[in-house]
Amino acid sequence: MRYWIKRRDKLVHNYSLVGYLLSPNQTIMDHAYENRSLIHHEAVINLIKKLIVDPNLVGDKKSENLAASINIFWDEYNWFVNKKKMFKFDHIWEDAARGDRVPAYRWHQRWSLHTTKVLGKLACLVQSKILGIGTAERNWKQVKLMKSGQRSSIGSEKCKKQVTLYGQYQQVKACLKEEKLSSAGKLWEDADFKSLKMDEYCKDMVAELDVRARQTKMFRNWQETWERKPLGANGDVLLLERLKLKYIGFKLDENEGDHRVFTVHEIEFKREPRRKCYRLVAVTEEYDKNLSLEDNDVMHYDVWEFCADTYDCFRVYYNEYADEDGVTVYEKGGVCDSEDEEDE
Repeated sequence: MRYWIKRRDKLVHNYSLVGYLLSPNQTIMDHAYENRSLIHHEAVINLIKKLIVDPNLVGDKKSENLAASINIFWDEYNWFVNKKKMFKFDHIWEDAARGDRVPAYRWHQRWSLHTTKVLGKLACLVQSKILGIGTAERNWKQVKLMKSGQRSSIGSEKCKKQVTLYGQYQQVKACLKEEKLSSAGKLWEDADFKSLKMDEYCKDMVAELDVRARQTKMFRNWQETWERKPLGANGDVLLLERLKLKYIGFKLDENEGDHRVFTVHEIEFKREPRRKCYRLVAVTEEYDKNLSLEDNDVMHYDVWEFCADTYDCFRVYYNEYADEDGVTVYEKGGVCDSEDEEDE
């Protein structure tokens, strides 16, 4: 919890600093430009790395993309401050366009989001967040309105009746509409395509399926530094979630006997008198997920430690089936670095 609070405070601090730099208010702009320091530059780099750079990039490509985005941002920021190029028009700086009643992120959404590559997107993201105590209190007031009075006192039986009545009404309405269309010889109408976000020939759906088919998953085939974090008596919740995100769903070959294929199903916490660790629980296709681990046949699952032999088993499987499963495997010391703590 302390780690989460620390990370959140740092992120909120970065949002505040960059939002201060990108305010369209003339007084704040002049003051920010004259007093910007190294801490502002670091905040810009952190947020560009977090919000702008493609998270699927690794190694040299990630570094090149980050460097290019930072250079573009500072070029666009200088145009923004000096009112040049896309910011040279007088009407966007009038009080009616950037007055106190116009939120800063709305101003950037209208005038810079579509004309810049980095600055507009970053400004909309950082200046639309609830950071000040006043805005947060007003937001909480709206939340409390939904959690007080008659809106939160409805009983389960009454709620069940309302849902049933509404469901029956929608069903009758749909049946009548279907009968009306059937009598006219139409099984669908243009509105059906719009509600499904498709055109009449389903071109957009086919294009989206093609994009999904080309997507690949990334797997770092070694025990990274953050995985060797010391554990307490009950483990570490944050570490467990990160391990699940990295390993669950990936496959490995037992690399002996019949070369059975296992899929990582869950992460198990093992507690011993002098040792506490997490282990991989991998299962075969015959494993019954409706039953507990103890109720399944022992031949249908196995437990794996985080060691060199385990990563060899991952390597043996994906040397043959990486393309088929859409997985890109990286080895230690290659073009893909270890996952950085600061990126999380």
